[in-house]
Amino acid sequence: MRRGGGGRVVLKVDPEGARSSELVMTMETIPAGESVPSHFQPSADAIVFVHRGSGTVQVGDRSGRVSEGSTVYVPRSTSTSLRNTGSQPMVIVTTFSQPGIEKYVRETSVPVGRPAAPLSAAELREIRARHTDQVVFENP
Repeated sequence: MRRGGGGRVVLKVDPEGARSSELVMTMETIPAGESVPSHFQPSADAIVFVHRGSGTVQVGDRSGRVSEGSTVYVPRSTSTSLRNTGSQPMVIVTTFSQPGIEKYVRETSVPVGRPAAPLSAAELREIRARHTDQVVFENP
């Protein structure tokens, strides 16, 4: 995924790659000081597992600290954000209860090993507008 600060999202399980018809799993690296912006998935629950690093998470009206080994359940249509407050990259693994989010991830990504030119704000808005059935960013 093309993100500021060098973040990276890798699809691990999805309908195209692993032929899963019901689950999607991603692994995301969030650089120190970076965040996953506030968003929600209207059609899928998610489980976020913190594999490495530490930070803060907001789920609905609740917030807290997370660190290696933390697991966060995010019900569908519930606003969530995550910030890496540590000094090292944070690695999270997220499992979604329904496919769909992988389409957004693919459209905002480049193949492994290829340079990732940043998306303009207008390009990102257009991509996000095409995928509001799967992910809605609250500050597009």
